[in-house]
Amino acid sequence: MINLLRIFSDTGLFKPVTFHSGVNLILGVPSGKREGRELNGVGKSTLVRLIDFALVGDTAKSYFVDERCSFLREDKHSFEVEFTANGSHYRIRRTFARNAPISFGKTAEAVAEYTESEAKDVLAQLLIVDPDYAGHIDTDWYRSLIRFFITDDKSSHQRTDPLNWVHSSIRKSEYLAYNYYLLNLPNQHLVEFDRLSRKLKDEKEHRKQIEARIKEETGKAVQHVRSDLARMRAQIDEYKESLETFQFLEDYQTIEVDLREVTSQIAEKMRSFAALKRRLAHLEQSYALNVNLDVEHVTRLYGELDAELASFVRKRLDEVITFRQDIAANRKKFLIERERGIRDELVSVESQVVSLEVRRSQLLGWLQERKALDAIRNSYERIAHESEQYERSASRVKALEEEERKIAETNAAMAETIVELHRERQSQDTQISEIRRTFFDILKNTIYIDESVDDAFFDIKATNRATSPLAVQIEVPKRDSLGKSRFKLPVYDLTVFLRIVTQMRRLPHFLVHDGVLNGVDVKTVVQFLKYIKNRSEKLPTMQYLVTLNEDQVMPSVKTMAEMGDIKFDIESAVVAHYGDVPERMIFGREY
Repeated sequence: MINLLRIFSDTGLFKPVTFHSGVNLILGVPSGKREGRELNGVGKSTLVRLIDFALVGDTAKSYFVDERCSFLREDKHSFEVEFTANGSHYRIRRTFARNAPISFGKTAEAVAEYTESEAKDVLAQLLIVDPDYAGHIDTDWYRSLIRFFITDDKSSHQRTDPLNWVHSSIRKSEYLAYNYYLLNLPNQHLVEFDRLSRKLKDEKEHRKQIEARIKEETGKAVQHVRSDLARMRAQIDEYKESLETFQFLEDYQTIEVDLREVTSQIAEKMRSFAALKRRLAHLEQSYALNVNLDVEHVTRLYGELDAELASFVRKRLDEVITFRQDIAANRKKFLIERERGIRDELVSVESQVVSLEVRRSQLLGWLQERKALDAIRNSYERIAHESEQYERSASRVKALEEEERKIAETNAAMAETIVELHRERQSQDTQISEIRRTFFDILKNTIYIDESVDDAFFDIKATNRATSPLAVQIEVPKRDSLGKSRFKLPVYDLTVFLRIVTQMRRLPHFLVHDGVLNGVDVKTVVQFLKYIKNRSEKLPTMQYLVTLNEDQVMPSVKTMAEMGDIKFDIESAVVAHYGDVPERMIFGREY
């Protein structure tokens, strides 16, 4: 159980306020010096925001960082809130400097400093986590749940649904899970339904994105693309089947390179062949070596001079001729061997040229075939293009089908969860009847004496709505009246709050209403406060903090006469009062 003890400022920012059991009235009192001025901005809501700010709520933070509150930072003001939680006393100290640490700890011990995020985690465990609750609770819910216990005038003005005290954009299944937690009804299936709802929403959004991508890439709707995929697959298979029958002899991309190489080799061989032919012709000319000499003519010439000399010369000339004949014979033998070698080389070169010519003819033939292969190459290009388009579209469609499968599975899981919720609702009649009795007890003790509650109702029933499989229905008498219509907000809040207090749950046993009773008839307000006071006499941990102006709670003489013996000691309930002149405002100044 958590109760507020007091709020004070050690820098003298405002007068201390002590809280007690029952009704704690924060009153706006006119001074009579400023006729026509409303009692707005005097400090009632500011006190509520200070409590919310101390407990690290979201709504008050933006208020105190506003420029109009810059003096709080400039003057280095601070304040503290003391409270009890489960038998221990705690205090939390805050300054108004941006990102300043938060001091928190037990009153009798040294405090520790926390960042805002750390403080929320600590306070969540202490203030909103009920360890005895048979359902789901998350510390991340702190910001949302604390808004139920502390409602400022801005939030109450925007609120129209009794069950939604968080914000207008919240999912219904989410805030129903919060309400079930506070009402001590099991909420696991509601939490699961909300999780699946979010999952389904994300999956549908992803499906929508995939469909848009398919439309952007193909210019066609998904159903048409599915038909195109079958046609594209058949066409690709047809291309492939026709190409599989073609036998490729070479890699046609290298044919021209091979042809240039072969032509170069042929030219080289032909040069070698011509050189060998020249060598052979030169060799054949070498066979014509003249070894003959006219010995008789030479002998006759020398005989005319000297017969003996002529005989000697003749003899020597015969020897020379014989030597030259031997040389010629040996040379011819050598030249024949050389000729044979050259001729062998000519045959080899000629054979190589023939082989190369055959190869070149082959290559030239293949090059001629390339014209026929253009169509095949185009087919391959079409296959590549079609395959790329097919794979891209197929992958998109496959992703879409996968998302549709997920959606189907999520829908199935949601259907199972809805069945469990409906089954669970059938077992909750006793608990809901208890809540309903509290609701009607509040109405019977707060509405006009001469009014009937026959047209009022409170019910929780199963539905088939997509937003939520459960509906909490609330109505109070005179629903066509603005004040009566708004009165169902505090009536519902009090119904939930009384259930928390009577069950002694480890949750806040304080409820702060700022502006919630605006527009409600003064007689109803007085009777509402009197009912709370009477209930608190048997529930000593119950604290109800409410902001009101004097005219909202002080009935006129005529109204008092109409109310009969209904009395409520307002003075004893007032814990703080603020006026419309600076010295009587909460900070002793206008801001």
